[in-house]
Amino acid sequence: MATDDINKTSLCKKCNVRKDGLFMCHGCHESFCWKHTEEHKSELSLQMDIVAQEHDLLREDFNLFTTHHSLLGEIDRWENDSIMKIQKTANLARIDVQKQVQDLKDAVQTSCANVIDEIRLSRESDTFVSEIDIARWMQTLKQMRQQLETVMTIRISNDEQMTPIQMIQIIQETTAVSHKSNNKRKYTSLISDNFLKFIKSIIPRFTLDQFNYLIDLIDELWDVEEEITQVNIIELLGIIGRHCQQESGARVLEILWNMAHDDRLSKGMLQRVLNIYYDIFSEKRDWPNELKYDYCLKCVSFLQEKQRWIVPAIQYLIKCVDSEHSGTCKPINRSITSLLVQKHDLIFILIQSISVCQSNTWNKTDGCVQSETLVDRQFTYEELIKSHLDLISALLKRGNLFLIYNRSEELWDILILNKHASSVGRELGFDWFITCFEDLNRDSRSALFENRVSKLDLTKLSVKGFECFKLYSSQYEKKEI
Repeated sequence: MATDDINKTSLCKKCNVRKDGLFMCHGCHESFCWKHTEEHKSELSLQMDIVAQEHDLLREDFNLFTTHHSLLGEIDRWENDSIMKIQKTANLARIDVQKQVQDLKDAVQTSCANVIDEIRLSRESDTFVSEIDIARWMQTLKQMRQQLETVMTIRISNDEQMTPIQMIQIIQETTAVSHKSNNKRKYTSLISDNFLKFIKSIIPRFTLDQFNYLIDLIDELWDVEEEITQVNIIELLGIIGRHCQQESGARVLEILWNMAHDDRLSKGMLQRVLNIYYDIFSEKRDWPNELKYDYCLKCVSFLQEKQRWIVPAIQYLIKCVDSEHSGTCKPINRSITSLLVQKHDLIFILIQSISVCQSNTWNKTDGCVQSETLVDRQFTYEELIKSHLDLISALLKRGNLFLIYNRSEELWDILILNKHASSVGRELGFDWFITCFEDLNRDSRSALFENRVSKLDLTKLSVKGFECFKLYSSQYEKKEI
């Protein structure tokens, strides 16, 4: 056996030839000739680079893990849901207390008035008053005192039948990782910053088959839970979408669109996906206008069906309208803006959507609507209403259109006069009618002043409201002159 071991160490591991002057590696315990010693050193150097790269990837993962953990979004949602439950319960409790106090007040005033009336009549008519009458009056007053003391001892008690706010806690668990998950992690670990730089450098030489293979791989890897990997996947799709052929680019857009509807995405991740999507569409290439129009119709359907994803849908429509007028699409006989406004009556759909969102938010909060009130799970009420108004403005300005009087009246009534109108909505409404003053023709502005603006109570207007009144008033006075 010892002789066999000596013979093995006398052979080069690579060429398997017995040579003099072999070098022994004390790590793998193998021998190499002079030529293959240099190769072995290069292999060890490459392995060291892999270790260094894995170290860098681990550090990047850890940094993003500590700042963008998906649990933080869940905690935020729990906090907002709990606050809304507390606010709703507090409002109901206030109403109960006010009702009980008012009922007692009415009862006491009625009883006291009866006693005073009887005493006054007795004195005026000089009627004899017996001890029985006095005792009856005192008994009545005593009963009122008891009722008053009963209300004054109202206290808050916990109703065990009501759904309590569940507390949360963080539990660290160790779960077994399947072989498939390990393989997925093996692939996703490749999608690092260095890998992105490498792909970017060679992507101009990719064939259609290579593009499609890479797109299929990315589509399969999207289900990973690590947000840092999702970020890199999105960035990689952006690189591919900006450089690949049109056929593959359309596939990238479809994948990004589906990713944007993933309920697991945080608000920041959703915005990142949409920004990459917009960047690809805004590239100076001959995208078919029909492709963009199809996605616009999908967004319009979200508004009509009152589904989630309303704010992102509106943001996409704004981007489409803006990009159409910046020359990033092929011109067609009728512009997308014209089709959306005239064929699909998008402005009317947006006004109706504002009304529905306003009513739903009012009912959900029992009238306690704040600018930061969450709607659509991730976006605030202010963001929701403002996005609607921004799109109406974009359609009018980019399409060189005037808002007809009936629509301006509807919008004013919803934002300013509606019983569900909040201070947030009113301020946004006043601001819109100021900034979009020129988007109403002279006759519409005059009619709006006569029938709506002039009827405002100036003593109750905010600074923005008074500014709006002055603007339309001055225009109306000029017309009269």
